[in-house]
Amino acid sequence: MKKSQSGITVTILAVTIIIMAILLGVTMNVSTDLLSDTRLKTHISEMLLVQAKVKSMGETLEFEGAFSSSGALDTDKVATIGFTNKVGTHISLNSKYKNQVSDEAKSSNRWYKWGANELTQNGFDKDMLTDDEVYFVDYMTGEVVSSTGYTSIADKATHHYSLQNMIDVK
Repeated sequence: MKKSQSGITVTILAVTIIIMAILLGVTMNVSTDLLSDTRLKTHISEMLLVQAKVKSMGETLEFEGAFSSSGALDTDKVATIGFTNKVGTHISLNSKYKNQVSDEAKSSNRWYKWGANELTQNGFDKDMLTDDEVYFVDYMTGEVVSSTGYTSIADKATHHYSLQNMIDVK
């Protein structure tokens, strides 16, 4: 009698362990997707805040006549406005990022790099950036690009760097 009860107990234990393993696998998969989605939405929200600031600054810079004919900023006018430590460093946008911006922004020479210093100077928390991350901004179009970007779990081959491409992922 004890042998048959022992066999039933082991069978029930094995079935219980299998069911728990299946539930754990499903839960881990859902949690990973939720965490990835949360990271993407946080990144988008932060980039939208930066974009709003960039557009506002762009309007001020345009109103004050701080753009040269090429679209680059006149440093004297930037200083007069009080934006010297806020506009960032003038750069040429890397081809890795150019593929994801508008045609107007692709051909422009109006990109500026925002690091932790520029974020802080513009009233943001420097913790919005990861260690090596920077934002690239275009004051005339209001476009924002992240140097680290976003890679979806489903499609690890596609990297999204521009704000618009990240929004389109959703």
